[in-house]
Amino acid sequence: MFRGLLLILIAGAIGFGVGIYVTPPDKADEFRALVDSKLDAISELIHSKRAAIEPKAKPPSRAETPTEPEAPPK
Repeated sequence: MFRGLLLILIAGAIGFGVGIYVTPPDKADEFRALVDSKLDAISELIHSKRAAIEPKAKPPSRAETPTEPEAPPK
């Protein structure tokens, strides 16, 4: 079991390395741009969903707002 998993990991690493070495730079740039755009879209979706779920911040009450200490009269 362990040997099979190790063999798969090593074969995958070798295949990944060969793929990086053989891929032309312009195709790699296109792929990176595609991945970046999709990750940005997913991130925006997550942030919009999270903003819809999280409660809105309420304004601080008068008791919670810090007041400046009054200067003693001269």
